[in-house]
Amino acid sequence: MLSNAFLGPDESHIIGNLTVREWKKRYMDRLERLGLSESSYAGYAFDAVWVFGLGLHNLLTEDPSALESLHTDVTTRYVLAKVFLY
Repeated sequence: MLSNAFLGPDESHIIGNLTVREWKKRYMDRLERLGLSESSYAGYAFDAVWVFGLGLHNLLTEDPSALESLHTDVTTRYVLAKVFLY
């Protein structure tokens, strides 16, 4: 069962304009619909996808041409500097 050890309090607001309770309900509903079991790492995966998505959004907003060099060392160092220095 998803617990507060891995997630915040149910009424806490999270990215995506949801509360923790709303996110857990959506997650459990999707698992039930797909016949899958829950993972205690789901919250971490949710956060990781948002971090990556926001980082990519910020990078491309600042420099749309960065998409062409996304897999280069220069762009990787730039993104890491943005993530860890801000």
